[in-house]
Amino acid sequence: MLFDMVEEYDKQKMDFLINLREKSIEKLVTVQDSKKIISFLNRAGIIGIDEKKQIVYIGVPNEFVLSQAKKFFKKHFDNVINEIYNNSYKVDFIVYGKFQTGKHKLQKDIKKILNIKKNGIRFSQNYR
Repeated sequence: MLFDMVEEYDKQKMDFLINLREKSIEKLVTVQDSKKIISFLNRAGIIGIDEKKQIVYIGVPNEFVLSQAKKFFKKHFDNVINEIYNNSYKVDFIVYGKFQTGKHKLQKDIKKILNIKKNGIRFSQNYR
């Protein structure tokens, strides 16, 4: 399966997927609550793109996060991917167990992406 190969991605592909996730989160925070994004998507990451099916796959660590991501973010993520990647692509969330620890190389703490400080929420100029 496509996702068995994630560990074999080269640096260029990894960087592209990480960058796409970061841009997606930056856009998503303009239409969704940042606390909800942090709660449910901090351990999520883009794990692959199926060019034939035109799907961007977002891995989540477990079934609970999967249900919440579909409920709260599916429509918004589709719109974000259409805007920043390709307007004919959709998003599909799947459980990717390697994201359970939050330390996978395709993951970056969303608080760092959004510039949220430990002592309180302080957004960068883009998010005020």
